[in-house]
Amino acid sequence: VEDFCDTEDHRDFYQTYKVDVHVHMAAGVPAKSLAEFYAEKIRLHGDDIVEISDDGNPITLAEFVEDHGLTGVDLDAQLLHGSNFQRDTASTNAKLRSLLLHTDNYMGGRYYAEIIKQEFTNMEKDAFKFSENRLTVSGKRPQDWEKLAQWCVSHGVQSLHNKWTVQIPESYGYLRTKGYLRSFEEFLANLFLPLWEVSIDPNKNYQLAHF
Repeated sequence: VEDFCDTEDHRDFYQTYKVDVHVHMAAGVPAKSLAEFYAEKIRLHGDDIVEISDDGNPITLAEFVEDHGLTGVDLDAQLLHGSNFQRDTASTNAKLRSLLLHTDNYMGGRYYAEIIKQEFTNMEKDAFKFSENRLTVSGKRPQDWEKLAQWCVSHGVQSLHNKWTVQIPESYGYLRTKGYLRSFEEFLANLFLPLWEVSIDPNKNYQLAHF
């Protein structure tokens, strides 16, 4: 220990790197950061088109907020206190999560990417802070990998302080019951076939190969 301290000057011998693992990215964004981001978007970017109505008309962020009675102050309770938003797609909570914390929505996951890049910037200010955040591929469609890779590469959602991992939720039963899948074989093909194909021929999808 004495030799180490002599050679390293004032460095703390007990200083070590800390890596938080098993954190889904959507759950890894602090509530305060989400609320501040959402409030800023409402204040400065109310004209952003965030979705399309059932009759085909564009809906702006300002209209979305008004329709659902949401403000930046309401965000914590609405967003964080809902339970299984995957099974409650009609709820305001699910719509808000889809807008802010999904990669595959009308905006192409733009808000989610901006939030993540903001958090990565904050994390990079600390040389000893790293993360291993998770994204999800459900196996619902064979295009899931392609869409996730396109989102990640096109938005530049990368940091030397973060290692992306991809999780596969236990969703087969739900997807089969809802009619999205016909068999477990189809589920496995959706999960692994795109990866095999791009491993053999990266030119088939350069974004997925890069991801």
